[in-house]
Amino acid sequence: MILAQRNFLPLFLAQILGVFNDNVFKSALTMLVTYKLAAASGANAAVLVSLGGGVFMLPYVLFSGLAGQIADKFEKARLIVYVKVFELIIMSIGLYVLILGHLPGLFVLLFLMGAHSTFFSPVKYGILPQALAKNQLVAANGLFEGSTFLFILIGTMYGGIFVLQPGGAYIVGLTCMGVAIAGLAASFLIPKAPGVAPNLTISKNFLAESFRVLGVTKQGHNLLLVLLTISWFWLLGAVILSLIPVYGAQLLHGDEFTTTFLLSLFSVGIAVGSVACQKLVKDQITLAYV
Repeated sequence: MILAQRNFLPLFLAQILGVFNDNVFKSALTMLVTYKLAAASGANAAVLVSLGGGVFMLPYVLFSGLAGQIADKFEKARLIVYVKVFELIIMSIGLYVLILGHLPGLFVLLFLMGAHSTFFSPVKYGILPQALAKNQLVAANGLFEGSTFLFILIGTMYGGIFVLQPGGAYIVGLTCMGVAIAGLAASFLIPKAPGVAPNLTISKNFLAESFRVLGVTKQGHNLLLVLLTISWFWLLGAVILSLIPVYGAQLLHGDEFTTTFLLSLFSVGIAVGSVACQKLVKDQITLAYV
């Protein structure tokens, strides 16, 4: 069982705990905006929620190329520790901002969480071929993808349910700090994985680097198709996830539990499909099902 392996379990724990924290915070912000802050400020809840989704995704556009270069150049286990320290700092500040209910501060922290995820993504996926055998990669990626959406669901439910309760900001903020500490502890157990390009020169123009990477994908037809497919999947998923709370509140006239139920259906379906993929391809790396 791949989950029992010393070279995979700590990375898996660091991954799911980070996903949980991302989505607890995003969900808490969404619920606060939808049910409290939008009404208090006279702003449109749907616009603010969509803006929040854009703020979280913006670092992926800005820093993906730079994050990939750093992941290639430096030892990956150490990079994961640094990312987890950054996450703990963000969550410590987040506790204070959640208690205040300061909307601009929440959006700044959302951007920082997006940056945290941007730099973590190429490291966590890049370390897999170094840590695992080739015939284990499909199972590992399936577990990563399935657990991602499962913990998107769990984090979304947790943040959405508790943040609106009395003392909810304290509960959510302290939980995120505790989870960040647990993720940091797990990161110390990840086996070392040397950089695959230690002599690589880091580009100072990080935005241009992101576009250069996009240009490289055009050299391989299959790679470009996979990239476009994955990008469309995440774009569609992000839009749906960000608008479900507004749909549940304004069109269905439901409460936070209605929103949680709708999110559950969406996330569980993706998680099941991700894990089932391993059975479909029989541990072979193939584009057939893409």
